[in-house]
Amino acid sequence: MSSHIADTAGKPRMTATPGLTPVVVLDGHGLPVPDVVRLADSAARPVPGTDAMKRVEESWNAAREIAAWGRVYGRSTGVGANRNEDVPTEAAADHGLRLLRSHAGAIGDELPARQVRAMLAVRAN
Repeated sequence: MSSHIADTAGKPRMTATPGLTPVVVLDGHGLPVPDVVRLADSAARPVPGTDAMKRVEESWNAAREIAAWGRVYGRSTGVGANRNEDVPTEAAADHGLRLLRSHAGAIGDELPARQVRAMLAVRAN
């Protein structure tokens, strides 16, 4: 199934409602270049596909279940040199965001918004 096909075959490549911004459905499988361009140009907005959201929920539930069994690298522990450090229970909810932020450093100028939107669309899909 391609990203631009809603959830069943035969639906339009992009869905649109008069007066509203067209959408590109991200299904986690394919994302044609024209759809990436639409998203990068803000000519369409991304929406998650129904099946894709089910897979996200299943993954989230599996991660929670595995974490309940014991230590999980990067989830209930630090990473890299901190892999043996436990994340305190009271800090667990914010641990993922802190980890993301600690790895978000860069060198050089910020990228143009259009490029960032394109990269985020590909990554989100």
